Amino acid sequence: MAFFLTYKRSWSLNLIIWGVFSVLIFSPIISFFLIKIPQYVTGNSWAGLIGVYVFPLLEVISLLMFIIGCIGYIIKKKAIEKSEDSVG
Repeated sequence: MAFFLTYKRSWSLNLIIWGVFSVLIFSPIISFFLIKIPQYVTGNSWAGLIGVYVFPLLEVISLLMFIIGCIGYIIKKKAIEKSEDSVG
């Protein structure tokens, strides 16, 4: 889904789309499986503790992607407005 939304877009919009997509979908799913798979394989409920540490890390990375994309989009938009003002 995110591949189709980011096809032929600028890098800032790609970061915004991938940031939102990973915050809402990828991070929770990956963390869930990092908790459940080791617990199922070993039979020990403490084995899935890595998923508890990975989830906030993935969320922070996803939010940083979103914020950097927003900053890049704003800077690009201001640069376009500035170039239009100097031309016209």
